[in-house]
Amino acid sequence: MLKNSKHFSCYSPPFQTRRNSFPKSRREILLEYVKNVQPEFMELFVVGAMRQTVTNMIGTLPPQFFAVTLTPVAENLAQLMYSIMMTGYMFQNAQYRLELQQGLEQPAALPDVQDKKDAPDYAPGTQKNVSGEVIRWNNVSGPERIDAKKYIELLEAEIEELNNQVGRKSSGGQNELL
Repeated sequence: MLKNSKHFSCYSPPFQTRRNSFPKSRREILLEYVKNVQPEFMELFVVGAMRQTVTNMIGTLPPQFFAVTLTPVAENLAQLMYSIMMTGYMFQNAQYRLELQQGLEQPAALPDVQDKKDAPDYAPGTQKNVSGEVIRWNNVSGPERIDAKKYIELLEAEIEELNNQVGRKSSGGQNELL
């Protein structure tokens, strides 16, 4: 972001638009700081910076010596509050995206397929004393009736296939299903 910024330097005159407007050592220090700063600590930094900005705009006269009264123009105050709210939403959204990204980078805690086969919660095929029919929706022909035992067998076969897919994907070291 700094590489493409032409007017970033507050130390150079406004007519100077070269990429290397900072002396090399300051630029390197700033880039090193941006690369190494921990995003988790930026929230407190941002709150402090916004507090300091508002304090500087309002004034910092000591209250024990001065009685400061502010009379803002309603439109200007509304614009200031809107700007502060939007900045807060932007930083909150950035923090949320960072937490979400960090959460997605962690490996998913999926149950081990082998452990489930060794000690299943139920024995496949034991629900055979079920009677009746199940109505399921077919996208082409509409509702169709199927025997409950056959439907259980279809569901068990589908579960087995999904467990095999998860086993294949997780053995590759990645979880592309999620």
